Amino acid sequence: MIDTNELLGFLGRGDDDPDLQRFLAANRIHDRPKTVAQLADEEFIEDDGETDVEYELEQAAQASMVVQSERLGFCLKFETRDDYSLVNDVLPEPDSSFVLNEVAFFAKGVQIYQQYTGALPGGLSFGMKREDSIYRALGAPLARRDIYETSTDLFILNALIVNIGFVEEQDEDGNKSKNPSLALIHVRQQNLFDKKMLAPNISSAKKLTPTPILGEAQIGSAVSSPEVAQLFATLGLDDDEMYDGVCPEEITRLTEPKGITLYFRDVPNTTDQKKKATSSEQRLAGISYRRRGYLGSKGYQGKLPFSFEFGDSPQTLVAKVGRLPENTHSSDQLMSYYWKYNSGLIVQAVSSLIDWQLYRVTVHAPFIASELGVS
Repeated sequence: MIDTNELLGFLGRGDDDPDLQRFLAANRIHDRPKTVAQLADEEFIEDDGETDVEYELEQAAQASMVVQSERLGFCLKFETRDDYSLVNDVLPEPDSSFVLNEVAFFAKGVQIYQQYTGALPGGLSFGMKREDSIYRALGAPLARRDIYETSTDLFILNALIVNIGFVEEQDEDGNKSKNPSLALIHVRQQNLFDKKMLAPNISSAKKLTPTPILGEAQIGSAVSSPEVAQLFATLGLDDDEMYDGVCPEEITRLTEPKGITLYFRDVPNTTDQKKKATSSEQRLAGISYRRRGYLGSKGYQGKLPFSFEFGDSPQTLVAKVGRLPENTHSSDQLMSYYWKYNSGLIVQAVSSLIDWQLYRVTVHAPFIASELGVS
């Protein structure tokens, strides 16, 4: 039987950690995370002249960072050292290419796994119901939401971030029960943004004098205007960024280094008294500001609308605005709140359902309000 405490003790360690390597070998787990260069040296993808080898190698390297043991009912999720360093202030020795970021445990029949037989965090057990006394003893979860159609509770247990998933059991006829059972648990260490999520400073934020957001005054303006030209200069962009054929709808060159993406839209230009569209002009339709570590970005460092801070939980966002959003939208792992903002702008706050915290803010021009469901 696996020693769960030993396994969780490897969180935050490098892939080359000797104790981790011994643990994997002892449990006959042979897969390891690999870089694109390592896979290329192994000739993992055969170059037949038709295959996009570089793309396939990148996909294979990404897949290798999930090390699975179907037989033992758990998997290890690694991150590259560079990505891990964006949101964590403690790193393993510099020789490691990857860092163990998360451990997941599964009940039998979940995905490809046999049931994990070691002790689970918090004294939990697979098949447990939410009304069971041991589960109720954990107290109220920080969040309860559906992630990939799995009802999931978020807790802090022994200073670790723990997501507990419940699935509906099916009988022989395929009918689902209405009382789901505990079936999977994901565990990771706290990162820099978790600490913000767990200790928000709402009262201080409400006392702050609103500060204009970078690019706020230019959103909605024509690309040819002096205002947008000044914004380009401030961001270190030039006219070549906008010539036909580069990317007529967005500029992403600043997404990784500064966490900023600019979006554009061709808007009808009405010139006669009957408001007939005679031409169109390209306008700055919106700006996105990304959290450090989100999709590899080094992050936006400036002010955000409503005194938002990356790491704020959805309930903190509502508290800072002081009212419910005008519209909401959810996908499998992201949730957006929409609020009206200065001069008719619309603020879209995008939160991770998994981490329960703010990942991205996009400020949209008034002329796309109806598309966002904000009238």
